[in-house]
Amino acid sequence: MLATNQKPLADAWCNPPTNPSIASGEAHVWRIDLELPGADIDREFILLSADERDRANRFIFKKDRNRYIAARSALRRTLGRYLQDDPAELRFTYGSHGKPSLHSACNPQNLRFNLSHSGEVALIALAVATEVGIDVERIRENFSCLEIAR
Repeated sequence: MLATNQKPLADAWCNPPTNPSIASGEAHVWRIDLELPGADIDREFILLSADERDRANRFIFKKDRNRYIAARSALRRTLGRYLQDDPAELRFTYGSHGKPSLHSACNPQNLRFNLSHSGEVALIALAVATEVGIDVERIRENFSCLEIAR
């Protein structure tokens, strides 16, 4: 809980600069709002690769589809800012468990990233030449976490 003189957490995050830079030994974390209006979702959908569009179209619920599109396009836009490249042109490779990474041909800075989303929020963590991980979970009222832990 925040003290009365603190800003709400959502207001404490800043927008990324147009051309951010990251040094070795640093990690940057960006918070993404996944609730976008329909026209914005349509614009963001165009940024996705064919395989990302196919995956988006397999979602049963529109809300989940839109959040996936918002998360993947935000990831592309964020990486594009750091690499000073067109977000739609970024290519990904996928590990044996499906974890994405940037294709080496479009990643001269050796950026590593991780994306986590829950509900209407996503987090993106970035680092140079070192693996990075992040997780976000929506807090649910009346969730019996102690029972599950036992």
